[in-house]
Amino acid sequence: MSADRLRKGMLVEVEVGLDGEGLAFSGVFVSRVREAGTGTVVLEVPDEFVSLLPRWVGREVRVVFGQESIAYSFSSRATGWAAEPVPQLHIATPGNIVQRQRRSFARLDIALPVQFHHVASRDRAVCGGRTVDISGGGILFHTREEVKPRDLLVLRLLLPEREPLVLLARVLRVVSSRKGDHVVATRFVEIEEAQREQIVSFIFERQNRLMSRKPERLRLAGSSWV
Repeated sequence: MSADRLRKGMLVEVEVGLDGEGLAFSGVFVSRVREAGTGTVVLEVPDEFVSLLPRWVGREVRVVFGQESIAYSFSSRATGWAAEPVPQLHIATPGNIVQRQRRSFARLDIALPVQFHHVASRDRAVCGGRTVDISGGGILFHTREEVKPRDLLVLRLLLPEREPLVLLARVLRVVSSRKGDHVVATRFVEIEEAQREQIVSFIFERQNRLMSRKPERLRLAGSSWV
């Protein structure tokens, strides 16, 4: 598959190969494509990693991005870097991009208010909960309301400084405690790409903030690869 699927402004997930040398960062971070020209792809890098950029040159870089529910990935090699106007890593344009059957999304551990109701319920009673983590593919949330696997829910997700998102989601699994609490894993159904972009952009911003305080936290909150 051709590399022309990469677009300027696209959000991607990046992993830099460490070759066992014990660099300070060993996880996945979310980046934005700054340029996608012939021969070179330029990826924005969080400010906290500027000191590492010279050591990343020559290393393998793995990139995952998606469109709707489809994932694409490729491996390339870092060819250069720059600190201005923003920290950036230059990688060789990949010769081939591999399509995956499903897309994985970066997850962010965060507690946010979420409201929901069951599509099948007659009274459409609104229930409440709080997220455990969120991603572009679904959310994990905590609630005291009864929810069952395969239930179809209408979620109202409240992202800070953004308009509430109303999303249709399918319940994948439920873990219940003896105290009557439930942790509910969901996957979005028929989500608009603009809505997904809002969630992914929010994760991108928050991950940058987290890395400015504790870079190691992103290793715990990063995505698994497809």
